[in-house]
Amino acid sequence: MVKTEDPGTMHFYTGLTALVFGTLALPWSWAPMATWQLGALVALMGVFGSLGHYVMIQAHHRAPASRLRPYMYAQIGFATLAGWIVFGYAPMCGPWWAWR
Repeated sequence: MVKTEDPGTMHFYTGLTALVFGTLALPWSWAPMATWQLGALVALMGVFGSLGHYVMIQAHHRAPASRLRPYMYAQIGFATLAGWIVFGYAPMCGPWWAWR
């Protein structure tokens, strides 16, 4: 699709689809935010997620998928490592304090 479609259009329609389906799920999953700071962090997470998705579309527009795939697989390892360092969760073991 990257050869025939504009990256901005692809980003818009994927975001619109997620918005529609996410809104349909709200009646069963909505819980009010505890503080306004938490709401701001959730909004910031949405902005950065949207920006990351747009950059990924741009990358596929400029390079073949076979060249980008190793970076996507490396993301799994880095996310696992970040979860271990930041949250204390080792892969398949739970938190480090539960290892006893």
